[in-house]
Amino acid sequence: LQVSVQTHVAFQTLGEDLSESWLGASPDGLLTDGLLEIKCPWNRGSPELMKPWDTPPPYYVPQIQGQMEVFDREYVHLLCYTPNHGCKVFRFERDRAYWENCYSMLASFWWQHVVPARMAKERGFDVDEYAPQESPEETRRRCEMDSYARKIVMDAEVVHKW
Repeated sequence: LQVSVQTHVAFQTLGEDLSESWLGASPDGLLTDGLLEIKCPWNRGSPELMKPWDTPPPYYVPQIQGQMEVFDREYVHLLCYTPNHGCKVFRFERDRAYWENCYSMLASFWWQHVVPARMAKERGFDVDEYAPQESPEETRRRCEMDSYARKIVMDAEVVHKW
């Protein structure tokens, strides 16, 4: 695996105006045409026993898809580092359909819950009324996104291991 990596990647937001600057990312590295994200699994407090994943956990998919969108890159190399059992690098391709759905859910949560609660707190009001109450439609949509993320990790290609 030969890549050019830029270190000290700064935090970058999705857009310049306030309607999109609430969402940002800071990957671990910039590759020539992609991004690098490094994970060091904790393995319930025993990282020395951890082996690289066979398949990455699907809960990383929203993060890496968001990073690709924020930095306008077409792939992420997700590196799973373990101290005693080597490393594995998975390549994830940008999935715009996944991101459109994820962004919609994130924006809804941000504008319907986070912003109003923050404003209420600044004014000394109770913020409990802004706690999310997931509707059946939102639950269905979240479950669909979880299934989609599992498909994405199954499609990830192992590009390097050592």
